[in-house]
Amino acid sequence: MEGLAERLREARQRLGLTQAKLAEEFGIPYRTVQDGELGHSMPGAKVLEVYARHNVDVNWLLTGKQVNPADGESETPTERLTRPIKGKRFRIRSRKLVRIPHYDPLDPDSFNPENPDSVLSIDPSRLTAYNVDYALLGREDAELATTTVIDERASNGLKKGTLVLFDTSERGSFLADRLVLRDGKSLAVSTMELVRQKQTILGRIAYAFTPQSQPSLR
Repeated sequence: MEGLAERLREARQRLGLTQAKLAEEFGIPYRTVQDGELGHSMPGAKVLEVYARHNVDVNWLLTGKQVNPADGESETPTERLTRPIKGKRFRIRSRKLVRIPHYDPLDPDSFNPENPDSVLSIDPSRLTAYNVDYALLGREDAELATTTVIDERASNGLKKGTLVLFDTSERGSFLADRLVLRDGKSLAVSTMELVRQKQTILGRIAYAFTPQSQPSLR
């Protein structure tokens, strides 16, 4: 029950909700949410159905394991935590539009380069002029990808929904204010000080787009 309670709490935190807000938005009694996270009760079928509708892996919720649809085998949280995120290598001073991998923060493993929702078009020359911190990137041909902020509390001031450009090359030769982490099934934007033991650093943020400059997926 202790592991289940921890996963219920983790699932709620991934969604960026308090216990009260989750109860309100899911239509679940607050006491049910509280008892589940304290390990006092098991979630019923209706509660599990609600979690599933909000993209929470019910198999992982109940057992701590997730099924890889490619081979049907269960994978442990450790295996999922170490699954790599790939960026695109290019010279930032290029003036051609570049299609950058975009990872859904709630389901990064669904990335498909053939899916229009999984790529983002960026003008590198515009980044050169206004946005990219070369000291942070370390090299002009950094392996870049994008994702979005889902939790404002850990992101050092970035609002929920902010698009971030990050380097996936894991060079570790420079410090960054913000990092992209794998937190169970999802990606999180956080600071080094808030990295937990179960999280894996996947990249270092090079730039956070302002609402005015944020490109759209296409």
